[in-house]
Amino acid sequence: SRDNQFRELRIPAPRGLIKDREGRVLAENLAACEVSLATRTLTRNPRILPELAEHLGYEQDALRERVESGRDQGRHRVVLDRDLGKERILLLEERIGDLPGLALQDWARRSYPREELAAHLLGYVGEVRDDEVNPDRRNPRAYRAGDLIGRSGIEATYETFLRGADGKEMILVNARGTQLETVQLLPPEPGHDVILTLDLELCAELDSALASWGAGAGLVMDVRSGEILAAASRPSFDPNLLVGGIPEALWRELIEDPGKPLFNRIAQASYAPGSAFKPL
Repeated sequence: SRDNQFRELRIPAPRGLIKDREGRVLAENLAACEVSLATRTLTRNPRILPELAEHLGYEQDALRERVESGRDQGRHRVVLDRDLGKERILLLEERIGDLPGLALQDWARRSYPREELAAHLLGYVGEVRDDEVNPDRRNPRAYRAGDLIGRSGIEATYETFLRGADGKEMILVNARGTQLETVQLLPPEPGHDVILTLDLELCAELDSALASWGAGAGLVMDVRSGEILAAASRPSFDPNLLVGGIPEALWRELIEDPGKPLFNRIAQASYAPGSAFKPL
């Protein structure tokens, strides 16, 4: 039948970049490769479980539980690893014909090259929750299970601008589910770039000054235009560690840290006002 001959794969759209006023990149996308598995695969081909678990570094029970959980949530596919290393990619490409239901796909992984600098202002992206998933498969901007969404900061505030429209690829597969060729390809539409009024160099100077104090917040504004030129909150965190999901151990470390690195002191803290004018 047609359903057994063709398979439609979604091509996630890369997010728009975030840049400072001089065009210097604060949030970008790096080429990555993810591996996913059709959720019905282990039911139909349980023999592949040991090999698949070995190649992906999973315990067999953990892998089965992950796939079954995705199936119970109504997912057709479940992502097993979002950032495969080169050696693992080559190994899976070599074996993919013997691992039905497995698919490798390139995608744009979110990256913050300045790491902790302006992290509270930029925010980060994380996986969508069940209540944010849109089942409309015809809408190229709809969120599906496993998609990333802005969780805080600029990433969340400008989510509708940064998010693009997904593309799709129609592929021909054989009875084993092995990909044979691409029949139709609709490229994705990237999201829009967001240009901030921040000056990266000024942000770095402000952040460096605050670091010596341990904890605090700073803001530099152009009083003529109201533009924010620099902002910093200390202690800070590396948003790269939070992309796609936060490991439980890391989350516990962050929330139990007495310095409260996730606390945005720029917007959430209350400080007594200083003297804005001193008469002579």
